Amino acid sequence: MKLVRDGLRNVLQDAGEEVFVAPGHLVEPLLRGKLLEELGELAAAKFQSAEEYADVLQVLQDLARENQVEWGDVEEARRIKKKDSGGFGIGVVLV
Repeated sequence: MKLVRDGLRNVLQDAGEEVFVAPGHLVEPLLRGKLLEELGELAAAKFQSAEEYADVLQVLQDLARENQVEWGDVEEARRIKKKDSGGFGIGVVLV
């Protein structure tokens, strides 16, 4: 069982694949698994693939929505944290 993009449902059915819409209580666990899968694919691409970053971002957005967290709130929290404490880009390490 593998979570796939919503828009692939008919394409997969037309190709003879068996698909179903998961009941609500299974969506979050499926999204958590999908996040790990997509992070693995991003790592396998040596963090060089815009498409894999897009997949990770999509899963994060869907996971936030599933948990009633507005993506605008996530973006605002990110902006505030970056303004107040910076990002992670220069490599500051706590020893």
